[in-house]
Amino acid sequence: MVQRGGAVKAIVEEKVCAETIQKHILENVRKRTKIYTDEFRAYIPVGKLFPHKIVRHKDGEYVQGKAHTNTIECFWSLFKRGYVGVYHLMSRRHLQRYVDEFVFRFNNRKTKTGEVFLEAVEKVAVSRQLSYQRLIQSPL
Repeated sequence: MVQRGGAVKAIVEEKVCAETIQKHILENVRKRTKIYTDEFRAYIPVGKLFPHKIVRHKDGEYVQGKAHTNTIECFWSLFKRGYVGVYHLMSRRHLQRYVDEFVFRFNNRKTKTGEVFLEAVEKVAVSRQLSYQRLIQSPL
């Protein structure tokens, strides 16, 4: 999920269904926030909880007034290009780590490269060391 002009948040889920989507929306979205989605059926119940507009891609509709899904689709496009062009294969076990990397990239897309580098180094410096043994033993 992403707020227009804001940061994206992405979580790997084993099963993508209406209940899972609703759970994440309720945990991360303020009440009365307008939600714009495509026509994926699992989003339908969201309309009972929030103001909800659906952009129907299958009908050739990509924008409906202010409603569009371009921002989140831009994120997934970046992620897919990274998959194909950089990693070629992402293990299921470490998928959230790959997603987190691209969330970081996307959320810092307007930041100067040097500043992004410094932020990344700073985060590595304060985080716990990840040993190879812990890396290969960590669950999904």
